[in-house]
Amino acid sequence: MRLNSVDYTIRYIYTVLITLLLALSAVLTFSSGSAVSVTLLDGNEMTVVSLGYGSRVGDALSAAGIMLNSTDTVSAPLTEYVRDGEMIEIQRGSLSAENIARSVTGISGEMERSALEAFADARRQANIKLLAREKASGYTFRGQSSHFSVPSGGLIETPAGIYEVIREMDVNASGYCPCEICCGEFASGITANGSKATAGYTLAAAKDIPFGTLVYIPYFDRVFEVQDRGGAINGNRIDIYFNTHGEAIVFGRRTLKIYIVK
Repeated sequence: MRLNSVDYTIRYIYTVLITLLLALSAVLTFSSGSAVSVTLLDGNEMTVVSLGYGSRVGDALSAAGIMLNSTDTVSAPLTEYVRDGEMIEIQRGSLSAENIARSVTGISGEMERSALEAFADARRQANIKLLAREKASGYTFRGQSSHFSVPSGGLIETPAGIYEVIREMDVNASGYCPCEICCGEFASGITANGSKATAGYTLAAAKDIPFGTLVYIPYFDRVFEVQDRGGAINGNRIDIYFNTHGEAIVFGRRTLKIYIVK
């Protein structure tokens, strides 16, 4: 029996459809059955993830829960396809409020401002708790040298939390205690702003530094609060409170680097 043109057309379409279905089935079988193993090195942390065929570097970071900020670098472009056994290295940038807030790639505008505000608020709340805990834990005198410098606007990590640097200063520091030799008629243990003087926390500074100002002193590795004044305390001079006159004498007078922080 001879086939007419309509029959040929139907057979042709049927053949094409069968071919396409077989090809699609092969692709799906290969994709679902294929997986690539990728290792991500983020500082000292190593994570291994298993990804499907056709995944990219950005997919690997997402699978590992790794977030980037604007100064971080990755050893391969985020849009590049990953290879089985590949190692991807993340180099972290410097510590700053902006870098921490931009923990989601591509954040900008209003989202960035909101993230910065949320980060700053969370940091303040954490610092309040840590500083109160450190103040209440008591203090043992110890000194250490400072060999680093943090610019204004940078962040500095302390045992009492992470603080933003307002100003770095080199000061002439001395020690005092609540005795009459140091405080004369004001030898009561109560500071000029009405607080109870606390060793390892109370600081006397010039009037141009307001009460309540927080000061990080690397020599002590502690955050102090300006709570007191002194007749001879002006310019770049500060006075650090100690429990006993002997401790104040041992500390003596020395030049220290300090950071006014918030």
